[in-house]
Amino acid sequence: MYCQDNELSWYNWAEVDQDLLEFTKKLIALRKNHPTFTRRKWFSGDPLRSTGIEDIVWFLLEGEPMPAEAWEASYAKSLAVYLNGRGIRSVDQKGNRITDDHVFLIFNAHHEAIDYQLPNSEYAGSWCLELYTDDSNENQETQFEACSKIRIEGRSSMVLLECKN
Repeated sequence: MYCQDNELSWYNWAEVDQDLLEFTKKLIALRKNHPTFTRRKWFSGDPLRSTGIEDIVWFLLEGEPMPAEAWEASYAKSLAVYLNGRGIRSVDQKGNRITDDHVFLIFNAHHEAIDYQLPNSEYAGSWCLELYTDDSNENQETQFEACSKIRIEGRSSMVLLECKN
């Protein structure tokens, strides 16, 4: 239905519940304010010359980069990905290189909560919680140090941004 521009996919935003509307606004703002999500050239997986860290890195829940054979694990119910904010291979209208905050996304498809260990400080010194699809825990911490564990509830996702200290 994503490509149907008719009443099949039209959404009546006047009748939407307020929480969904606020969440959608936050998603739109996140995408608009972070060029990592709107890059013109896709990720290559190659390390950057300046840091030696790849532009995209997939992570295991233990906080270690995912080896190729882990993609074959049928038992895996979660996934995390690091998007390097310095790895955007584009320039702005003035010819300046585009950079952004580093992003760490966690997806938990399992019905139970899991604890994810964040990557080491090579990727970011600390992470700030930007978006969390589980709204049952209003007392959720919002800043996490590198290598710390973070609980993500079942069937939910998190967006973490590199904290600006």
